[in-house]
Order: sequence, then C-alpha cells, then structure tokens
Amino acid sequence: MARERRRIVVAGAGFAGLTAAMAMSRRYEVTVIDPAGHFEWTPNIHEVLSRVKTEGDVSLDSRLLVERAGHRFVQAAVEAVDAGKREVLTDGGERFRYDACLLAPGADRDRKGITGAATHAIDFRGAADATRIADRLDEVVPTDRAAPVVIIGAGVSGIEALGEILRRHRDDPDLAIHVVEKESRILPDLPAALAEDVRLRCAGLPVYWHTGAGVKRVGRRAVTLDSGESIASSLTLWSAGLAPRPFFRQAGLVPDGGRWVPVSQTLQSVVAPEIFVAGDSAELPSPLRKQAYNAIDTGAYAAWNVQHFLRGRPLKDFRPSPKPLLISLGDLDTYLVAGDRILASPMLAAGKEAVYQFYMSRFSLGLPAARIAAGLLRRSGNSIRSLVLPEVLSCASLDAVRGSRIIRGSAD
Repeated sequence: MARERRRIVVAGAGFAGLTAAMAMSRRYEVTVIDPAGHFEWTPNIHEVLSRVKTEGDVSLDSRLLVERAGHRFVQAAVEAVDAGKREVLTDGGERFRYDACLLAPGADRDRKGITGAATHAIDFRGAADATRIADRLDEVVPTDRAAPVVIIGAGVSGIEALGEILRRHRDDPDLAIHVVEKESRILPDLPAALAEDVRLRCAGLPVYWHTGAGVKRVGRRAVTLDSGESIASSLTLWSAGLAPRPFFRQAGLVPDGGRWVPVSQTLQSVVAPEIFVAGDSAELPSPLRKQAYNAIDTGAYAAWNVQHFLRGRPLKDFRPSPKPLLISLGDLDTYLVAGDRILASPMLAAGKEAVYQFYMSRFSLGLPAARIAAGLLRRSGNSIRSLVLPEVLSCASLDAVRGSRIIRGSAD
C-alpha cells in the first residue's frame, strides 16, 4: 500500500517562497498559496517608473514554475493560520492541512494609520504600483502648471524612485520633487557619506529634501507634516516602512510588543517548530536587511530544513552570506555599498542590470525552453534599447569611467 505523502504548505511565492518551493522534492504534497499569479523581481521595479522596463520585464509566471516543479499552486491570500490544528485558511474559505508550513508572504507597506495615506498616496511596492505611478506622472507633469511630486520615505526604494522620475522628467520645467523622511537624514540605515553624495548629485535639480519630518496627513492635493508645513502635491508616492501581514499576529506568532516573527537560527517559529518563516517577516537572532538576496537565501535554507524536519533529521542553522548592495539613482549614478565602503559610478548600472538578468534567468529555469529563450530575448532587447543605447549615444557616457569614485566617510 502506497504511503501517504507528508503535506507542506508554502504561504507566498515571492523570493523566499518560490525559491523554497522549487527546491522541494515531489515526494511531499506541496501546496503554494499566493494572491498573485506571477513573481516579480522587485529590486528593478523602479525602472518601470521611467519606462526603461515594463511589468512583463520583471515578472514570471509563478503558477507555471510551481506546477512544473511538481507542486500545486493556489491563487489566494492567506487569511489565517491555525497552529493548533495545523491549518492554513485562505480568503476564499479553503483550508489546507499541513505537517510542516513555510510562511513567506513578504511584507506590506506600513502607513502607520496616517490620515488619508491609504486614499491619496500610491504605494510603491510592486510592478503594478510602478506602472500606475508612471501613468500618473505622464499625465501630471506635462499638464499641471506646477507639478509637485511627493515621495514619502527616503530609504533605498524611495531614492531609486527619485532617480527614475528624474531620468524621465527632469527636463520638464514645472517638475518639483519633494522627498520626505522622518529620520534626520535620507538613507538612514546606510553610511552617511552615501546620503551626502546622493544629495550632491541632485544639487541643481528640482529636488527638495524634508528630513526629520513626520507626516501628519495626506490629502488629495497636499501633504501635511507634523510641523504643520503643507507641501502641495499632484502625486504622492508612499515608500516608507514595512509591516508583517496581519495573520502572523492573529496566529500568535508575534509576541506582544513585537513587530516581526521571531525565529530560531533554523528559521523555525519560536512558538511552533513545525512552522518555518523566511523572507521579510522573519526576525532572526541577528537581524537581516529586508533585501531580496537575503530572502532568496532564507528560502533555500527553509526548503532544506522543512524537508529534514519531516524526516526527523538534523536541521541547518541559517548563515547569511554578506552581499554588497547596488543602489541606482536613475541615470545619474549607481552605488555599490559593502559595509561602510562605497563605490560610485554610472558604469555600475551594468552590474545592477547583470544581477537582474542573472536572477530572472535562474528563476526561469523551471519554464519550458521556448519560454526561457523568449523571456531572455525580450529582457535583453529592452535593456539594450532602453539602457545601453541611450548611454552609448550620450556624451555623458564618455565621462562614465572618469566619474567613478570611492566615497569615504563615517558610517553615521
């Protein structure tokens, strides 16, 4: 008599969840649950703002990838997790029993309950958001007599959004971009020298900085700061803060007063060892940056540990692999940050593009060969047309190598 397969539920098909699902054996009954039918390479969605890339360029068919790995894909959102019954409940009312569960749903933008933020600000989190913002920019900038754009949040995503808006619209005479950051400086968790250089690169451009400035209210045509200052806005982008999905707290996986889901070094929940957590929502003993590459690494470890847990074998402690961070400022500059060391050069844009092409090809390996080839040709063609040729034909590209420099400064 055939032995019943052990059941694994993977909640989320982003960096961590998809990496894990594609590495899991067909000997298990694996169900992957995600509200979207596609995977997005979000480190490059800022380029959708400038039309350098399209939604299709940064997306893959996650359903097809999961199914070709021999698993089941369910397009739904996770509504609740019952650790006692070992069940996952979706917003469609379906219940999925599990012997082990991997929770990797990513995170939401955190509007912190600010009045009007949900109504009048557009989240900058996914490719569809970027397309919506790009469409609004193309409507607003050429037609408004004054076209103020407000970016709330000056972390990496906010600064990369700024760079792409400047790439496409900086020659529009009525454009003004206001960058609002509640901390005392932009890029607050990265070296101060980097923040200083970004501001220097934007000198003389229509960019206005508001640091140490909390947001009190977001209206249809203005953003009001805690100080009482009002900033006119034709378009407001929300790129500030992240929050875990609500079901984590409902399931009792987040302690009172906590923010993220505490896990052991093996990525197991500290309250339910059959539940593993990977990606943005996992809070390891030593915190990690909420970065795509870390999510991919935790997904790979989680796949190993979930399967070994079900077979009663020893688990592996997660050991992060330090990786440099590439940050784009549109066509103005690109930064390579490794600890407190910073290299700046327009030529580094090719490195960021290579990382994108590598990972999109790597995730595509589970697709049919024709799809892999078509996707690679489309992405490469768009990159050559929108990135390489404009640089080659630009006089500025002749100074790119001379524009390379090492930035030194304090980490604070």
